[in-house]
Amino acid sequence: MQATRIAAGVCAVGALIACDGGGGGGDSPPSNGGTLTGTVAIGAPLAGVEVLVLFSAFPTSAQGQSTTTDANGNYTITLPSGARPPFAIRAGNVGQTANPAFPRLFSYSTRASTVNITPLTDLLVTRLMNRKQDDTMGVANLAATDQEIATATQQVKTYLQSRSAPVDASAVTDFVSTPFTPVPGNPYDDAMTALRQSLIDGENILGIEEHMMSAGDIQSDYSQLFPLAFTANCVPTQDGLPSGSTQISLQISGIAIGSYAYTFQQPDGDQIVVQTGNDEFWRFFLNTTNDQVELVRNLGGTLSTLRLTLAAGGQSVCTPSSPVSLAGKWPSMFAQVKQLANTMTSGSITCSGGANTLSIDPNGAVHAAPSGFTLSLISSSRIVVAADTAVVVGAFSTRMRSFYAEQVFGDTFDTFSVSLTNPAGAITSGEFSRKRGGVTTGC
Repeated sequence: MQATRIAAGVCAVGALIACDGGGGGGDSPPSNGGTLTGTVAIGAPLAGVEVLVLFSAFPTSAQGQSTTTDANGNYTITLPSGARPPFAIRAGNVGQTANPAFPRLFSYSTRASTVNITPLTDLLVTRLMNRKQDDTMGVANLAATDQEIATATQQVKTYLQSRSAPVDASAVTDFVSTPFTPVPGNPYDDAMTALRQSLIDGENILGIEEHMMSAGDIQSDYSQLFPLAFTANCVPTQDGLPSGSTQISLQISGIAIGSYAYTFQQPDGDQIVVQTGNDEFWRFFLNTTNDQVELVRNLGGTLSTLRLTLAAGGQSVCTPSSPVSLAGKWPSMFAQVKQLANTMTSGSITCSGGANTLSIDPNGAVHAAPSGFTLSLISSSRIVVAADTAVVVGAFSTRMRSFYAEQVFGDTFDTFSVSLTNPAGAITSGEFSRKRGGVTTGC
């Protein structure tokens, strides 16, 4: 295996890790670099998989190195002098199709030593970040203590034991630094094998992360966005639109963007579209004026931009003057799947062989019977929900009109979609399509 050095200067191109390396200052003495070595496995070794490590390098630049696992899933990366922890490590990428349930795995270490990369280290990183990780950047910016890592490790073990098919990882003391050989009979390997064998059709590491973090979420009615108030710098495309420093307020009664104001129709009449997963946004369709207001959330869970688009022409793009956290305001995938389950009341979709009824189980999977099609909705790459809004006596609520989920498998994908009547929740149309392995099946 030949380690490849990734050019410094990634900060300049906005890539993966903070330029200051998370602390230490420019006068910190260089370290000896050290060596990262470990095993990439999922209950079987992953051979030929790219491993990328990101780290801070003395004095200011951020660097990375990569290599490829051998036939036994092992890798070794020799760090350059000046490399400083923490180390953020990723194995695989979304384009890897050999193991669609585990297209990428993350790990994290505060030391240059043994660093395994497995589903268990991935769940550990998810617990440390308190959210699903989207890329290596968030992992690189972690600053976890040994106690926090120990606490998160126990939380992952407790979660695994609570799954419908319990997974016992109690014999694995340290997910990251415990050397192991991925063969049956090894406690570490046996735990991963049990996890892999417990997956339902279409369930992947994204869904496992979502289940661990969001299984307790209540169904979403999309009212949690309100209230949201902040100051932003707005750049309009024409005169008369919000410009410069602008006060923005989203309340259950309506939206104010500087001098622009819109009152939500009562009792109903406006719509929202919410996309969760890839390219997350929340879009209001304001029926009285046919204007649109769109909020975009970035990978770190804060507001990236707000865009006002007028039906008459022109738009203003507003960037928050300081970070605006959307924690607790953006619905999880699981919360939206629960909303679908509680909205959908009757109807069917047509599959080969006739009509099929749909049901959603407590673990976020949709089932079509009698065809037997199953898909883990919470494992989706993205979910898009359209809903009608209702504002009555100072309360904001919604009624789901359509639900779309997409799960990527390399260059193909599975999809599930359904349209519903309002307010009855009856299915008017739907599709259940699987395109894996070059074969398209579904309803």
